[in-house]
Amino acid sequence: MALPRWHRTLALRLAIFLNTAIAVVLASFWGVDYARERAIHVQDAVRRLAEEAKVIRVTQMALADISAFQAYLDQFCHQMDLHSSPGHHIILLDRSGKIVARAHIRDEAALEAEMLEAASNGLKRFEYRGDEFVVVGMQSPEKDTIVITQSMAPVYAIIRAQALSRATSFAVLSVTIFLVTTALIWRWVRRPIRVLVGCTDSVRRGLLTTRAEPDGPPEIRFLADGFNAMIATLDRHERAREQELERARHIQRGLLPSDAIAIPGTRIAFQYRPAEKIGGDFLDVFQCEDSRWLIAIADVCGHGIAAALLATLMKTSMRHHGRVAHGPDDILSAVNSDLYALSLPADFATCFIALYDAGTGQVTYANAGHPPGIVFSSDGSEIARLESTAPLLGVFPEATFQSRRISLRPGERLLLYTDGLIEGLDASGRQYGDQRLVSCISGLASIDPTDQLVQLIQDARRFTGKDAADDDVTLFMLQREESTPLA
Repeated sequence: MALPRWHRTLALRLAIFLNTAIAVVLASFWGVDYARERAIHVQDAVRRLAEEAKVIRVTQMALADISAFQAYLDQFCHQMDLHSSPGHHIILLDRSGKIVARAHIRDEAALEAEMLEAASNGLKRFEYRGDEFVVVGMQSPEKDTIVITQSMAPVYAIIRAQALSRATSFAVLSVTIFLVTTALIWRWVRRPIRVLVGCTDSVRRGLLTTRAEPDGPPEIRFLADGFNAMIATLDRHERAREQELERARHIQRGLLPSDAIAIPGTRIAFQYRPAEKIGGDFLDVFQCEDSRWLIAIADVCGHGIAAALLATLMKTSMRHHGRVAHGPDDILSAVNSDLYALSLPADFATCFIALYDAGTGQVTYANAGHPPGIVFSSDGSEIARLESTAPLLGVFPEATFQSRRISLRPGERLLLYTDGLIEGLDASGRQYGDQRLVSCISGLASIDPTDQLVQLIQDARRFTGKDAADDDVTLFMLQREESTPLA
């Protein structure tokens, strides 16, 4: 499990979220401040024009002659700077609404029309040629009116310059905050989380001695302490599980026959290769009361201690019933009843059981869902399969089992095996299978039985490309010798 790339990390997402929120707040403040500045400057401009109108009104009252007042207006506007006060214009209306005086220096009919319309509608602002103007109209007791306007372009230019300066300051502040918060998040969040993720990956790979060094804020240290406590508990449980598995492996080893077993006139060999998990294979060979030999190979479904215990139960049951039973069908029927009574509905087993008469070479067998036994001649030219004759064990309480009989000629061999051998998969997902097993048997029919079993296991390993099988592999071979003494 690889650690996430930096652009997909929680720390970066937190930094982006936090700094985006800060940027939105700063931008909101900037927008509110910009609108407030515009409103204040517009109000100041209106007040200045109102004061100017009052001064002009006083002058009008002092100058009764309209021509003298016109000269005053021209002089008044002439003294105002065109750059700092663009669009400044004054008009005087009599009580009939006729223009009787105006600032000739800045006379502009279209602007006057906009001024008069805004003043008549009681507006304080209007737009003209893309610029915004403020306007003030003041009426005297004599019903004549003074209207004054002023462009806000210079004021707005100052406001925009101030807003740009503030935006730059906010941008610098945002970048600074981003760097600081990112560094702090990296230090307090990203680095401690990377440590915990690395420790988790180590635990996933089975390294239960891994411990996280508490670092960062209290919450991260609390999480690290909890992680360490959890791993320590897992380590204890894993050690206990390993001990239980070792006990189960010991049980499995006890399910194999002794190397000291010898059947007159017969050569036997067996091999057992356990998988990493504890399985339910067992193999048993013992002599019955009628001098025949009982040979049983079985595979309990599943893995673990439960499978090993069920296999032990089956071996005990088979030994109990096998010594006095008349045939494999009776033995399987009794073992099936014992297994069904003590197992769960999902538990079942396959089993191949044979009663072998060493004197005559007669084999009476029953196959309960197990891979077929294979009988082959000494040169591998003749091969026969002993297919299933009965249902699985532990599935039905009163299943019916049938026995069949064959005779081994001198030199012929009987191979029994569990499905761990033929169900191994190669890199492309193909099974080892029966056909490859038969082909390998034919090519190795003349060698010693023990060597032949070893070669079969090695061939399966070469096919799968694995040293360890995914399931237990148990093999048994019986060869009737060329000269067989009477029992």
